[in-house]
Amino acid sequence: MVGEVFSHSQGSVTLKGGGSRVFENLMHEWLKEFKGHSDLKITYEPSGSGAGIIQLQKGDFDYAVTDLPLTSDQVQKSHVVQFPMALTGIMVVANLKQVSDLKLSANVLTEIYLGKVTKWNDQKILDLNPTQTLPNLEITVMYREDSSGSTKYFASYLAKASRQWQQTIGSEVMVKWPVGQGVKGKAELLDRFSRTPGAITYADYASAKKRIAFYGQPR
Repeated sequence: MVGEVFSHSQGSVTLKGGGSRVFENLMHEWLKEFKGHSDLKITYEPSGSGAGIIQLQKGDFDYAVTDLPLTSDQVQKSHVVQFPMALTGIMVVANLKQVSDLKLSANVLTEIYLGKVTKWNDQKILDLNPTQTLPNLEITVMYREDSSGSTKYFASYLAKASRQWQQTIGSEVMVKWPVGQGVKGKAELLDRFSRTPGAITYADYASAKKRIAFYGQPR
């Protein structure tokens, strides 16, 4: 979390903030709990990590929550303080209702996102799941097309598994995906994913657990 330093001694105070969609549920739970213990009003707008930082720098927000920590130079130039508040993880999710325990290696996952493995019954996936009956179904790759901390962390994972990914795709908050369907917004991505049999995507742990019943287990 990052925010400006200020003091206020009297009167009604409202702190406006926003940013990360990954921590949206957590922030709403914390603020609901806090509301019963203070007259201070705090709001949170899940506008995305990048947008939250921009709004903080413009003065629209008093604080921002970001998946991606600011550098020391950014903290100094923005005249803010920064501290860690929570941890989360990125999950790989696959819409295969008939498969109860799917396993995917980092190499196979990278090949899926490079468009080299295109069906769920590809031999490379079968070798990792010898007890599963995998369908002869096209893999529909999905990803965030807007700026996203989740994208950066997931792409970083793929870059560590694949020199080709590292050299040609990279690991930024937005990357040029070789294949698949881009969807703007976390909620919209997970909604389309859940309506697309054979789809695969990535999401933060809390959102995936809340919305999705189909998971992949990276090895």
